[in-house]
Amino acid sequence: MNWTSLVTPDGWESKLIDYFLRFGAGGDAQDIRWFEVTPSTLAAAFADSSANANEIEEAFRTCMSKIRDLPQRLEYGMIEKSTRDTPGFFTYLVMTLLISSQFDAQEERNDFRLKLQNWLQTSHSFQNLSGVNQMWEALAEWLNQRIQEGESYRHLVLPPRDGWVQIGHTLRLAFPNKADLRLMSECLERYPQAAADPRQLIKYFQIVIQRPGVSYALKEAYAEFRDAWLLGHRALFDMPFWRLRQRAFEISSGAPHHQIIIDMYVDFDGSRCYFSSVGDTGETVFHPVLSKALKDRGAGSSENLGKASQAGLLFFDEIGHGRWRAKPSPDVNSQRFHIALSSKHSVQISKRLNGYIVEDDWILTVQPVNLVSAMDIFRLLRPSWGTQGDDVTRPQLYGGIRLPGGWLGLPAFLPFIESDTLRYKIYSSGNDEAGINVSVIDGRLISSVPLNCELSIEPALESGEKTPPWRRRARFFTYAVPHPTLGESARYRFEPYCDWSTSSLKAPTFNFEEQFQWEDSEVCCDHLLEAIYASGASGWEEAELIALLRHVDGKINVWHLIRCLQNAGLIEPRLRPGWKGRAWTLVKSSLLHIRNGENSLIVVEGAVCARLVDDFQKVVAGLGGKSFRRCGVSLWSPPVFGAVLADPVALSQRLGWPLIEASSSSDTIPLSLATTERAAELHDLAAVWDWHSGRFQQHGIQDKESVSLSLHTHPGGRDHDIYRVISGRKTTHYLSRTAAIIAAGANNREPMFERVAKNHLQCLIDDCGLPDVLATGIRRHALRNGGPMDSGYTYPVDDISFLWLESLLPGCFYSLSSNGEDDSSRVVSVSRHSGGRIRPIWRNGRLTLTLG
Repeated sequence: MNWTSLVTPDGWESKLIDYFLRFGAGGDAQDIRWFEVTPSTLAAAFADSSANANEIEEAFRTCMSKIRDLPQRLEYGMIEKSTRDTPGFFTYLVMTLLISSQFDAQEERNDFRLKLQNWLQTSHSFQNLSGVNQMWEALAEWLNQRIQEGESYRHLVLPPRDGWVQIGHTLRLAFPNKADLRLMSECLERYPQAAADPRQLIKYFQIVIQRPGVSYALKEAYAEFRDAWLLGHRALFDMPFWRLRQRAFEISSGAPHHQIIIDMYVDFDGSRCYFSSVGDTGETVFHPVLSKALKDRGAGSSENLGKASQAGLLFFDEIGHGRWRAKPSPDVNSQRFHIALSSKHSVQISKRLNGYIVEDDWILTVQPVNLVSAMDIFRLLRPSWGTQGDDVTRPQLYGGIRLPGGWLGLPAFLPFIESDTLRYKIYSSGNDEAGINVSVIDGRLISSVPLNCELSIEPALESGEKTPPWRRRARFFTYAVPHPTLGESARYRFEPYCDWSTSSLKAPTFNFEEQFQWEDSEVCCDHLLEAIYASGASGWEEAELIALLRHVDGKINVWHLIRCLQNAGLIEPRLRPGWKGRAWTLVKSSLLHIRNGENSLIVVEGAVCARLVDDFQKVVAGLGGKSFRRCGVSLWSPPVFGAVLADPVALSQRLGWPLIEASSSSDTIPLSLATTERAAELHDLAAVWDWHSGRFQQHGIQDKESVSLSLHTHPGGRDHDIYRVISGRKTTHYLSRTAAIIAAGANNREPMFERVAKNHLQCLIDDCGLPDVLATGIRRHALRNGGPMDSGYTYPVDDISFLWLESLLPGCFYSLSSNGEDDSSRVVSVSRHSGGRIRPIWRNGRLTLTLG
């Protein structure tokens, strides 16, 4: 095998501790009452190796059999080897559990010592094993101490001794053994209805458990599951008894069971896309249509959606704005649902949906339906599927931002929790009291302050309950972790989505006479930038980015936030190949070198997190420079970071960020907007631009005397939206919404921007901002970012940058606010000093500038 065997118990110890004693998959923090130690679970503890279960077991046996004084270690224990980092004896206990798991009621001899002797291939009789129980009790105490210190371990609940003084704990903690698995398999074979229905499983297993010789652990696991079920709990997927049922079912069916998550995102125009993940991995995959998501993820064999997808009926519960999660039945705690119905059902059934769209072999509701309508369809199509709510589920956290080892703990971006209860107990681990201010409202974790702690989440105990049926533990961090491989994901290979035909322009030079200070930005903006960086390691589908930003502030326009982040050079759009829509990626960090004679500045470009900004400041200070931060015009404007530094090359080398020079391109052709050769012949007319309202309308009427702007969409969603501008006899197509609106507005002499006050440029149309390259030029000239304000989206400008914009976007501006003769004189002065390139014109009762 391609794996180096560990040759000492100490070598095995850390791996076995991590797998069996720390939090389980998905943050499972339930107390340990049983251990499942088999060759397969040993192999799972070494999942990063290429060895199979048999090879791992043989390597383990070889290691243990070479310990000459092993009988003495088991007799006296190895408690003296315990340290703060490791108990020092857990490997020996795992060995005893492995031996105990091999017990089979059908075998004549289930003597533990004989099995241990045979497994080790030794002649020693192992008569005195009293050190085993001592090590178990020492392990329980060691775990309690580590948990009090905030370590990520689980409590160990030891069974009562009942006169067992040597191997009693091992025999009762080992679950399931071969006899347990055999008994469950026989139950499922004799009573097939028990395999698919937890209620029937409880009913029929009560019969087979009456047999003599049933293990203590199996009786306790069954009672625990039965009691939790009868109390109304359904998030029991990780309970030992249900895991035993899964193993038995997998052996008989030959297919492993899993749970899948499928989320549907509905865009503002009604278009849909889907994201799926398996279990608690948190890794999502994009799917353009529902049928592909179900097929690619094996929904038909999944534990939670298998029956529903096979029958062709899914209910999507609303779990966020524009975000819906697939369920096998309507959740009575929800009020709105989208329904997906297989086309194999009759036309009469589909008429009950009150309007639907067709996606391959599925039809889906256009508008959400209420709970009453959803329940009517559910009862009509699923009369033989068992009682509603009988599905066993797994409690899970979702919707937040995952970091290595936990979640981002910023208040606006905390995850949701999905389980079988509305009442939770949330507390912090160890002596940390940070968790006392955390609650759950509408399924979402709520905290007024950033979290940097470890929280335990469990259902509040019902009457008669002594222990919770499940517990999840999650670690939260205030700051993102820098991405070492940023730029390597598949989305970075997508075609860039551009507004302007050239990638850069020579912008007016920054005024070096301004003072440089470290300005404090708003906390909410800092949290937003940290969340964007933390969640963007592999980029986002646009629907994912929208869902993330909706958590920021319910009052702010999400599209304005996206524009703000793009104009600040933090994220960039890309065309999704093969399907309509865009993906977004973080812009990799770099250092822009701005020169002005002997003076020079370094400006940080691209996305950075708080830790990288801290690194930047330290390196700048070490090189004798001075860092600065300049806030933008809006509460949500990302700050611009930079430094006054004599040696930019050294800074670039220490940080590992490329050094780039400001563009020297003199290409100033007006309205150099990016067009496309794609035609719209295979597209349907979806909306027409209305010049009066300044937006697209589905049923708008095109004014024959005005420039025409229309949106065309592909009926199958297999090509990008195309914008068509018709001016006179000329027809031009665009992929960029911004480019199309500006082109149409310029041709129609409809201003889209207005200079307000002296240093602000305001967008007059919500759907339109400056083209990407021009927004970059404004940022580099002002060293400040624009952003959304109450009056509209706003950019920082001065006389120089405003004239630069006017020369590139003629006909798109109201010039200066009419503040009297002063402003008129200023317009005339600007025109006289332009060398004939710009001339004054009287428009709408005011004197403005236009190209000559």
